Amino acid sequence: MEIREIQTIEGANVYSHRPIISAIVYLQEWTERFTNELDNH
Repeated sequence: MEIREIQTIEGANVYSHRPIISAIVYLQEWTERFTNELDNH
């Protein structure tokens, strides 16, 4: 997994009334897997 971009969004926005962090993540080997298929480490 590789984080490509992180951006903070402060103030009111379409996602939340509180500040948030938006990220673009390249999933690589995790692309075709559902969350219930991941191991719980």
